[in-house]
Amino acid sequence: MSIASEMITDSTLDEGPVLSFLTKKLRAIKKKLDKIERLEAALDEGKPINAEQKAVIECKIQLMATADELEKLKPQLVDIVKEERESAIASIPVPSVPQESEEE
Repeated sequence: MSIASEMITDSTLDEGPVLSFLTKKLRAIKKKLDKIERLEAALDEGKPINAEQKAVIECKIQLMATADELEKLKPQLVDIVKEERESAIASIPVPSVPQESEEE
């Protein structure tokens, strides 16, 4: 692998800032949805929940819709980042190696 390729595929540059943000947002939404599932399970078991927990449960549909939209955007962003990475690699000049003269 060339030095340029190693620089571009570094983990901080691998996703790019937008894709990284989207991934973090999806992870946070999935955590909230997991919490909602636990709260719903507690409700099914007859355990009491407070008003704040009820409000969290009421956001489930909105969170699911947001997660769905972000999941739909992710492949498109992956393609864009890949294209940008390939373009960046292609634009890095390759240093020329001086040729030795054949003097006898």
